[in-house]
Amino acid sequence: MATISVPTVGGIQKGLTNYAYGVVAGMAYKTLSGVTGSGLVGGALASAGASSIIKGPAGEAISAMAGFAAGQSMNNPLSGILGGMGGSDKTDSGDQFDDQI
Repeated sequence: MATISVPTVGGIQKGLTNYAYGVVAGMAYKTLSGVTGSGLVGGALASAGASSIIKGPAGEAISAMAGFAAGQSMNNPLSGILGGMGGSDKTDSGDQFDDQI
């Protein structure tokens, strides 16, 4: 359970360090995605490269968050996985204009 307490120097230092990790990983991702592309596979490669620069749990969290963001931004992920059986992004709403005036 999270607690609320008075800020300490150590806590602030830890927060700034984690922020710096994120900035470095973000710059690495931006640089690598320029080479690999930012699609699903290129984004995965850039994310893996960026998270390998930051060691430990912070690097793992960076990669997991990048994957989450990629999955969340997909229009209809099941459509590609299920070969179109996952539904469609496009719906036919019929005629948009009334031809009779």
